[in-house]
Amino acid sequence: MSKTFPSLLLLGLLFGCVDEDEPDATSDDPLPPMAESCSDAVTGAWVGLQHSGGTWLRFTLRVRRVRPFSSKLTGMLTAHYWEGGPRVSSPPKCAESSADQFLAHQRAEGRISGDTLEFTGVEVIRIFEVCGTVERYYPDTFTGRISENGNEFIATSNDGKTTPQEVTFRRVECSDGLAETSSWWAQAVAQVKKVWGR
Repeated sequence: MSKTFPSLLLLGLLFGCVDEDEPDATSDDPLPPMAESCSDAVTGAWVGLQHSGGTWLRFTLRVRRVRPFSSKLTGMLTAHYWEGGPRVSSPPKCAESSADQFLAHQRAEGRISGDTLEFTGVEVIRIFEVCGTVERYYPDTFTGRISENGNEFIATSNDGKTTPQEVTFRRVECSDGLAETSSWWAQAVAQVKKVWGR
């Protein structure tokens, strides 16, 4: 593994390609808190968890419109993979586990029609191997409906290779993720320290 990886991961986190804030350690909820009321029906950051067969995937969708009021969407989709049982809903530190763990960043496109949303990874642009190795990752597609309150997206995940599964996303940011760089920097540093067990 390249020695330059920590700095690359830091950049990935800084520009919003990696997971959102970690949940409060005192809470049983594995997802970050829900955003307050958002003015746009779909733009912002959405986070969802999927557990199947001893593996976890934490998906982060960063969604923005191609132009104001357009039904066409663009953005980034990140899949954070790690191994563990039903209770291991947060990725372990590398120093504490020999299991594989990686992040797959995907350029994404989509469309919204009423409350129906489709958001698809068009191509995997980079894979960060946190622990272990990964040979390939297939782009993800999520199709489903946004809830009445606008902060939940109940979707079916499909990468074309594995059995489709339901994933419930929570909107954790209203913005398109291109602002508040200083707070992202603090989050990036904290996440890198956690992943590398430092």
